[in-house]
Amino acid sequence: REVAVGMTLSDMRSGLSSRVERANKIFDAFGTGAKKVYPLIDMTKKQVYDMLPDELRKMTWSCRTPVYEGDDIRECGRCKTCMEMKSIVPHDDGDVGLGTDDPAGPGV
Repeated sequence: REVAVGMTLSDMRSGLSSRVERANKIFDAFGTGAKKVYPLIDMTKKQVYDMLPDELRKMTWSCRTPVYEGDDIRECGRCKTCMEMKSIVPHDDGDVGLGTDDPAGPGV
């Protein structure tokens, strides 16, 4: 059995190694025996975003501190991940920034 972990090269560059160690300890404590694989570890967030089909790009967003309003959820636009994605995701008008069609879509 394998578990795919969505960590990217961008994540590793931003100093997440201590969080990775902690997550590994928690994962290992469950004793599943599953092997962790990192299929995106050599790719930046931009490379991952660019390889997605258009229909998936429109449904994804990333946020560490999403805003919950009733049944709606949206990106905060201010956390480190939102700021990074603002430099990656083009708006419909050609500008770069958070441009999801579905603000209630899942985070990435």
